Amino acid sequence: YKVTYVPNNILVENNEFSAEISYTIVDDKLVYSKKFNFPNGKISKANFSVWNAFLKQLKASYQEQIVLTKQ
Repeated sequence: YKVTYVPNNILVENNEFSAEISYTIVDDKLVYSKKFNFPNGKISKANFSVWNAFLKQLKASYQEQIVLTKQ
């Protein structure tokens, strides 16, 4: 089988948090990576809208399917 579709990568960075979701193909293997960083351990109320927008992207990404095609 060959990977023919993966969801888009997501990267969100600001001064209070960073979040990254990525899919890469290495040596015919699909590698999924998820990284969250909260340097201050919290998100201020001012950044809730950015965080909530990221969560919407994340949920949409989780709903997408990885497509494998038989060769």
